[in-house]
Amino acid sequence: MNINIILIIIILFLIIFNYNKLQPKPKNVPVENFYNSPNQLGNTICSYFYDYAISVCNKEDFNCETSDYKIIKDLPTYIPFNIDLYNKFQENDITIDMIQSICSVCLWHCDEEWIYNFWIILKPIVYEILNNAIIKSNIKNDIKYPIIHFRCADVPFVKHPQYYLQKYSFFKTALEKFPFNEDKTVIIMYYLNHLADENKVSACNVYLKNLAAYINNLGYNCKLQSKENYEDFADLFNAPYVISTGGSFSFMSGFFGNGTFISTEHCEDESNCCENCNVFLKNYNIPHSLIDSYYDINMVEQIRKN
Repeated sequence: MNINIILIIIILFLIIFNYNKLQPKPKNVPVENFYNSPNQLGNTICSYFYDYAISVCNKEDFNCETSDYKIIKDLPTYIPFNIDLYNKFQENDITIDMIQSICSVCLWHCDEEWIYNFWIILKPIVYEILNNAIIKSNIKNDIKYPIIHFRCADVPFVKHPQYYLQKYSFFKTALEKFPFNEDKTVIIMYYLNHLADENKVSACNVYLKNLAAYINNLGYNCKLQSKENYEDFADLFNAPYVISTGGSFSFMSGFFGNGTFISTEHCEDESNCCENCNVFLKNYNIPHSLIDSYYDINMVEQIRKN
């Protein structure tokens, strides 16, 4: 082979290799593997609107395929380009590079103010699309009571950087913000088997019972709920008040739903993130660094009470 051709091939290889090395890597890549499937309903819906936002930034109509699963199957597969939404992104300095710097299933995690603003801009559109999908799926119920979405299964045991347990005072503070009448019923929504083994399920059961006991002792009447995930998602969307302990499932349903959304902060309590995100109650997350093992329930409970 001609020496010049060999040199050209080597130079091209080096250019391509170094170009790939210099490309920005998505941040917040989750520890566990997420799949866009009905078992990952919150992630799937987050990814759907991520892709929609990318199409808007590209000034393109949105086209996609959906599954035959409830809610997902009734999301529109075509949305025409929205110039007003494009202009709002531009006015708020939200660019396609910023969006693509984050993995699609991580964009619910508002650890920067622009991400929160991104969802505020999208909120009317997301509400309309999800509301229509829930109606078409025939799961739009009249929910009368506040719902606490308690996320415990694979997390907190894997010490995922986006999921924490909270101090008990988080729930007390959040519930005090809801205008109860004489009926002080509170629903605790849970699903303990998500990517969880027997030991995780057993420990989460204890954490769940302890949380219910704590809330009952405050003078509320706790009801536990765990339905099919699409039913739970719809109930969160329709609830008058949602208290989230973190996660795409409760964010994509509660933040965009019919009621008020209150969440734990999307970072550890010593972090300074999204200062002006007004749905977050700050400094209630328990840093993973304080917990040797989440299976040591007595130790964890002492920290949660402080």
